[in-house]
Amino acid sequence: QPNSKLLINYGFVDDDNSYDRLVVEVYAGKEKEAVSDMLPYLRLGYVSDPSEMQSVLSSQGPVCPVSSCMERAVLDQLADYFKRRLAGYPTTLNEDESLLSDPNLNPKKQVATQLVRLEKKILHACLQATMDLIDQLPDHTVSPCPAPYAPLLK
Repeated sequence: QPNSKLLINYGFVDDDNSYDRLVVEVYAGKEKEAVSDMLPYLRLGYVSDPSEMQSVLSSQGPVCPVSSCMERAVLDQLADYFKRRLAGYPTTLNEDESLLSDPNLNPKKQVATQLVRLEKKILHACLQATMDLIDQLPDHTVSPCPAPYAPLLK
């Protein structure tokens, strides 16, 4: 069970929970794989030429024969999503770590903070995986790239 279920059902979280996940339109647990799994779907929103559709649909992971403009736009959109999710928390990961080091912390606040800290770690890892893919792009120039059907990441 993910930590959110453990907290609700049993009142604790597990720092090394291999079943932990966070909803990011797909379940993320293995962050690099989750980001790679999202890329083909995000790329579809940027396809304006029907001939590119098949190459996007058949691509798996971070390798896809699309323009660097399209790839950068997709990765930027994904990175912005992870940044927005992280910015939505009232505390930073470091503040959570500091709070958890307090031996007098209320037990309910402790497990809630542990859960939020683990969610942030997943989001940070997804953001890092996305930034690593951006760093691998051959062309780092950003130009307007039309996105007729860009998905809305909530």
